[in-house]
Amino acid sequence: MTLTNSVSLREYEDRAGRIIFHIRGVRTPVIITEGPTDAFILESMIDRKRILDVAGRVNVLNLSEKMLVLGESRFVSVFDRDFCTDHYREDGPYLPYDANDLESMLVEMGLLGDLLRVKGQEEKIKKHGGIDVVLGKLKDCVVPVSRLRRRNEAARWGLDFDSADLTKFITQTSLELEIDRYCSSLYNDRIRNGDGNHPSLQQIKQAAKESDEQLHYRGKDLLSAASVALRNYIGSLNKAQADVDGLIDSLYMAGKHALGSSDWADRLSARLEGRAA
Repeated sequence: MTLTNSVSLREYEDRAGRIIFHIRGVRTPVIITEGPTDAFILESMIDRKRILDVAGRVNVLNLSEKMLVLGESRFVSVFDRDFCTDHYREDGPYLPYDANDLESMLVEMGLLGDLLRVKGQEEKIKKHGGIDVVLGKLKDCVVPVSRLRRRNEAARWGLDFDSADLTKFITQTSLELEIDRYCSSLYNDRIRNGDGNHPSLQQIKQAAKESDEQLHYRGKDLLSAASVALRNYIGSLNKAQADVDGLIDSLYMAGKHALGSSDWADRLSARLEGRAA
């Protein structure tokens, strides 16, 4: 790496300092993002040496603020929105993914629809009104989960959504979410593994059902519903063939090739150029 000055790496003891040191080495603005998956997809658009993953959304935002305080602005921060209510300067180096996260942005680009056409059965898809109607059904299915995620974030409930496999609470024949049973599972896990400061089961159920607020879905939640749909509703795959992780990987591979031609990619390129000075 060619350096623009003689400053020793030892003088950059904190992460922000090391990133600044890296920027001076590559002599061009970099992208700071959440993890290796983001880097894998973004590297189709930009040299991998200019992409730094820092293990999570919180780290992206905290490091970005610290770097600005240190006087370094030659970077663009890319991250998920994740139902969070924190704020960042719209005129700063911040470029969240469209929709709620990387996966939902790729879905909104039409990539999940293409994937379901390939893995599903055409006659079943037609029976249920076509791929757009099916996608609408999937989004409706996960609305209660989106409401819960937003309330959990805002109220600091501490619910562990990973403890309840969403695919086990969606009926294969109708793609309906069994809301009460799902809420009970989240509540029971919170009781077993949390402290005494937790929401009641009634509060959780109410949060899932009562709000009419339009929230964007989490991409991986939608892919869980899609996995269920491919077993019966629009296909006849077995559980292994419709594995959620497999669908996510397929979405990433398609996204790696498609993202570069998106409006979001154009905004990213413009933002990088604007921070080159």
